[in-house]
Amino acid sequence: MTTIRATQNKRPTAPSLPSNPALVKRRLLPFALAFLSGLFLALSFPRWELFPLAWVAFIPLFFAVRNVSAARSFLIGWTAGLVYFSGTLSWVTISMTRYGKIPQPISYLLMLLLVAYCAVYVGLFAAASRSLVEKKRGWALLLIPVLWVALEYARGQLLSGFPWAALAYSQYRFLPLIQIADLASIYGVGFLIVLVNVGLFEAIREGWLAHRMAWRELILAGGLFLLSLGYGLYRLDQPMGEERSVTVAVVQGNIEQDQKWDARLRDETVQKYKRLSLDSVEKGNTPPELIVWPESAAPFFFRRKPPFETSCSISPKKENSIFSSEAPPSRRHPRDRWRF
Repeated sequence: MTTIRATQNKRPTAPSLPSNPALVKRRLLPFALAFLSGLFLALSFPRWELFPLAWVAFIPLFFAVRNVSAARSFLIGWTAGLVYFSGTLSWVTISMTRYGKIPQPISYLLMLLLVAYCAVYVGLFAAASRSLVEKKRGWALLLIPVLWVALEYARGQLLSGFPWAALAYSQYRFLPLIQIADLASIYGVGFLIVLVNVGLFEAIREGWLAHRMAWRELILAGGLFLLSLGYGLYRLDQPMGEERSVTVAVVQGNIEQDQKWDARLRDETVQKYKRLSLDSVEKGNTPPELIVWPESAAPFFFRRKPPFETSCSISPKKENSIFSSEAPPSRRHPRDRWRF
């Protein structure tokens, strides 16, 4: 007697997420730490003003990239950058919608593209700093801050440059500390912030894993911090020089942004500023010694439009005043400031 058994076709099951909670935690925890780092960085800037958070913001990120591949480190760092720049560059949507007349949904899409691009630099920082901690541990305390400064400088130069939300800007209220900018610029301030982060990370890691104190890192990072703070207190205590009053006229033409660069209104804009400047000299009780226009008030590049440059001039012989303005940047003259 033959027995025939019916078999049922089993459908292939879709792959499921790991059921092991420990595995899920291990995969998600680095991204949670990256989110925390990005959040700390964003909160250290205006409008939140929690600038002390910048001094510990990178510690979660450094722990997040331990014992992971370079590609995964980049992705973790990129996540931190997304949060960081989403919190500091949201204002660009206002500029695009109000002055560029771009529909709001598109402005948010463009902002996200900008944020994603800027976050690439944080991703590169995370991947490279992981390698430095593992392979150049003795020099990581100094090399990782140098790496951050190099990437931040590159962000301010490449593709015409976008230097907004540089790390040092978060410390604008920490006056004693930021005085070192007169020696090392904003990049020196950023270097010190990352240096302290690395020192604290090494101290926590050594105490947690090796149960010993990372004295070298703490002494170097703490020493440079205290030296910078001491220098700042010294500079703030210096006299500002002999007091002298200066009569200043600040001219504001109130030209709408969507009209300022209209070639048909260019001459009208220049003449309006010139007329207001002359009025401040001729109609005021005391002629000003300095006349100041707003940033980028002149709607042209000075060295490319000599006729307009000449039309902006106010004769010092007649007015006995100094006229000061700032031209829009160009590749050949990125920091043009003009005095007549």
